[in-house]
Amino acid sequence: MDYIIEVAPPPVCPYCQQGNLELLAETKSHVQEDIVLEPRTVVTKFEHRQAYCACCKRNVSATGPGEMPGSYIGPVAKSTATYLRYTLGVSFRNITRLFEEFFGLKFVATSALGFDKQATRRGEPLWSDVGNKVRASGVVHADETSWRHDGQGHWVWYGGNEDLAYFQFVQSRSKEAAQGLLGNKFDGILVADGYASYNSVNPMDRQSCLAHLKRKACELEKTISLLPKPLQDPAARSFCRKVAELAGRACHAGRLHREGQLSDKEALIEEKAFRAELTRWSKRPFEFPLAETFRKRLAGPEQKLFFTFLRHKGVEPTNNQAERSLRPIVIMRKILLGTRGQIGLENHSVLHTLIQTARRQNTPPRPFLETLLTSSTSFSQSALYNNDS
Repeated sequence: MDYIIEVAPPPVCPYCQQGNLELLAETKSHVQEDIVLEPRTVVTKFEHRQAYCACCKRNVSATGPGEMPGSYIGPVAKSTATYLRYTLGVSFRNITRLFEEFFGLKFVATSALGFDKQATRRGEPLWSDVGNKVRASGVVHADETSWRHDGQGHWVWYGGNEDLAYFQFVQSRSKEAAQGLLGNKFDGILVADGYASYNSVNPMDRQSCLAHLKRKACELEKTISLLPKPLQDPAARSFCRKVAELAGRACHAGRLHREGQLSDKEALIEEKAFRAELTRWSKRPFEFPLAETFRKRLAGPEQKLFFTFLRHKGVEPTNNQAERSLRPIVIMRKILLGTRGQIGLENHSVLHTLIQTARRQNTPPRPFLETLLTSSTSFSQSALYNNDS
């Protein structure tokens, strides 16, 4: 408890305005939490002691702690501005207003962009390192979402897991973009939707998202139900309902497997049973073209990929992890409406990667960004992974 304030009893009743109240020995407590606002700008002058280098024939000096040579804005302000931009989606103009009104620190919006550029330039080696670590991971979730850049369609590619997050903002949604994310030969298990470009990374094994499968089955069943009665295919509707229900049962089995309530042997038996059900339901062709396409997909080689999580303990049956990872970027897209220059794409790729990875490493992002601006690459890398050694 920081403060205890004793409040005198009221002179009159606050309800009936009756005076002459009787004083009681018993007190009533109310605990309230608040913040203390003491915004101010700290100006630091670095007095450098110099030495003469006979080899270079020049005076030399060292960098002080927390000093950014050549910059009149310090690392705390810069890292805070970048943090506001990439975690809360605050615009450059609003960032400058906040600093001026709260701290009396004035700079223009282009300076705020410069802060991001500086962090990106220093963070690029770490961004590349995170990408390499993702490509070497045993399990990776991947997904992509649209992005608007200079009036043209671009894509945000994500690859990561519970420990790492790696983003690339690129123009293409092709197999080359997928290979740029995960390489030509991914030696782990890839959890993704059914998008064909992911085939080009040649994963060791692959889990197709059961949530997408269930959603597709429900949407198709609804589409059939909206057709005129003579055109409805009851068998196709029943098939879609069964597939959606099977996806739910499979996810439940996967949860039991991950929690140890279902052994590896029992999980393989469950997988065999689920695949047998799908095969049995998929034997009869349907009249409705969309239902027939869906049936062929489930009867084909992709069927095995829906139950990879039962063959490999710890693998999730859905790609919700990737969708949650992309959600901050989707929200930012609604606020910023995209980017204009190549620098913006590079900033987003690097800074989203570092900030989300820092969170997953239990490293506070704002102090990490300050370290990134003032420390060597190796020290910043150690700080990113919360490594004190």
